[in-house]
This record gives sequence, C-alpha cells and structure tokens, in this order.
Amino acid sequence: PLHGNRPWILWRDAMSSADRVVMSFGAGVQSTTLACLAARRDERLLSVTKVAPELYVFADTGDEPMAVYSHLEDMRVLIESSGAEMSVVSRGQGLAEHIEEKISSGKRGISQLMMGKTPCR
Repeated sequence: PLHGNRPWILWRDAMSSADRVVMSFGAGVQSTTLACLAARRDERLLSVTKVAPELYVFADTGDEPMAVYSHLEDMRVLIESSGAEMSVVSRGQGLAEHIEEKISSGKRGISQLMMGKTPCR
C-alpha cells in the first residue's frame, strides 16, 4: 500500500530506536520494478518518494516456483549492491504442508475451497 507518496513504510527499530524505510518485496512485477528503480536511485521515483528503502522483506511461503527463488537471488545482488538489505522470512513450513496439516487435523485456520468450484468467477 502507498503510505503518503511512498510504496513502503517507516519502521522504528526496537533495538536502535532508529527509523528505517522498509519495503515488502513479493518478487512480482510491481515490487521488482519499484526495487529496481529504488536501487538505481531513479529520479522519477525519488522525486515522488524522496527516499529509497533500506530493507526489503520477502515473505517466503516455501512453495514458490524455482524461478521465483532464482529471481529473488538476482534481486538480492542488485539490492545489496545499492547498500540496502534483503531479509527473507518464513514460518519454516511450506504453505502446502500447512494447508495439508490443517485439513488432516480438522483444525480451522484456512479456507477450504469446494472441489470443482472456481472462486474467481
């Protein structure tokens, strides 16, 4: 989401009490474009945002296609060469395993699609 004119947020680091500029990086077209522009300090972006992210966070479901992980590593090189950091966070369990565990145990916590139904029509 945009926060003012920024597609990222300011976050106060609890350890240092410093404000940090953080961007959620999903590795898709939009976040990749923003990360490329920010890493290259593109004037078109900076004229609007005034500042570039210093930390990019990728939330790993554990079930991304291998091409996404390859792209993520390429972007890590670009981002880190600009002086920013990339952090990958994960629950430690893939999304598929999480869903299967919930279904097999009968626990709530996920929405189960009805077989044969298309939710996006």
